[in-house]
Parts: sequence; structure tokens; C-alpha cells
Amino acid sequence: MKRCLIIIGNQGTPSKGNFLPGVSRDVNNYLSFFKSDNGGAWENDEIIPKVYDWTSAGLYSTIYGRRMGGLDYAVIVFAGHGYALRNGETYFELSDANDVSLSTIKSWFPAQKVLMIADSCQCFVNLYREGGILSEALAQRQFSQHRDYLRNLYNSHIRSVPTGAFTFASAVSPGESANDTSKGGLYSYNLLNVANDCVNNTHIGGSVIPIDAIHAVAKANVMKESNNNQHPKLTMILNSGVYDSEQYSLVFPPFLVK
Repeated sequence: MKRCLIIIGNQGTPSKGNFLPGVSRDVNNYLSFFKSDNGGAWENDEIIPKVYDWTSAGLYSTIYGRRMGGLDYAVIVFAGHGYALRNGETYFELSDANDVSLSTIKSWFPAQKVLMIADSCQCFVNLYREGGILSEALAQRQFSQHRDYLRNLYNSHIRSVPTGAFTFASAVSPGESANDTSKGGLYSYNLLNVANDCVNNTHIGGSVIPIDAIHAVAKANVMKESNNNQHPKLTMILNSGVYDSEQYSLVFPPFLVK
């Protein structure tokens, strides 16, 4: 199975008053998680090394190149500034003056299965994130045989995901701000912290835990820690429509394997 991981960060700049100190922490934490055995055992050649200063054209070109190589599954993580229009469209600020919409990114994957995680605002006005907590990097095991076993479990679950599914895990619901500090984003921390708890839970083994299960616990924590001001949302977009993880029972992409 051919996989691709793209982690995108946009910290903003102090001079413009929109600097997000937690973005670099989120980027490093996600990278550590996905490269770990339990995060899917992603290899370096599956990971796009570029993180900052993306343009829409550059991102499309990178994705297109991977698609031409026979891409089956992609994970995109975005940490930074974002906003939403009242018509329902969500935008991500890749870099200064380089915005791209969720629907545009989805259109770049006509047949591939995709999981996109976004820790960014969806304010109807361009407000920025405040608040957040730090995540701990998950330890990587050194045994290649076990790593291969976990990769196979992870890949097997991907094959069960509906064809062409574009799964979007957002830190917020439309109209909301996402919390961030130098320690990282509130949603990103909880997502990875829940995964870390599962890794350390000796009662869980030989199984794949999909993003919807991790998201459900993380969402409850985020709502509590944000005083109910931030409501993470997980949806799967198929040709037949948009499906909320809390309303439909679907096979969502894997997030953790052990």
C-alpha cells in the first residue's frame, strides 16, 4: 500500500500580531506519533519533509506527484490559522496570502482515501487561536518485525475504509476559535494524549483504534477544558454525502495500532 503523510504548519508572525507559538510543538508531536510503531509506523519516504511556507500550487503539485506514483492513502495534518465563510466553506492559511479551501484539497484526491486533521479556527471573522496544552511524544519500539506487523494491521484497516472517503477531523465547529499556546493546540494535545493512554493501556492489544474512537474521547476533554467554547467535529465525505461520526456508523481511518 502506498501512503503519504503531509504535516503543514503556519505559525504566523509576531510583527503581525498573529503568531501561534504552539504550532511548532504540534508539528513535532504529530511527526513523532505517526513515525512511531503505534501511530502507523510511517517511514521517511512516505513523509513529505516540507512543513512551512506552502503555496496552494506547491501543495497540489506535491499531492499530484504522489498520486501519479499510485497513492492509496494520505494523511494531512494542518496546524495554524484558518477561517470559515458563512456558506459553509472552510479555509486554511498555508502561508502569507496563500489560502486553500477544504473542498479544493478534497478535489485533489479523486479516488484516494484521505484523513485530514486540522487544528485551526473556523471563525466567520478572522480570529486566532488562544489556549492549549502540550502532548508527549510516543516512544518508538526498535523491533522491525513488530513494526512490520503493526504496519500490516494499519494497512489492512485502511482497506476497509469506504472507497474515496475523505475524512475531516476539525478542532472546532464552524464559527469557533481553536485554542493554542506555546505548549500546542488543545485538540491536538488531547488527540495525541488519548492515543498515548491507549498505547499504555495493557488491556488493549492486537487491535486498530480508528480516528472516530480517539476523537470522541478527545472531543469530550476539549469541550470541558475550553468551558464548552470549542466543539471538535469529525466527518466523512463520500460521493453520497457528508456523514457526522456521531450520527453514522462507518469504518473510519485508523489512528492507532498496537
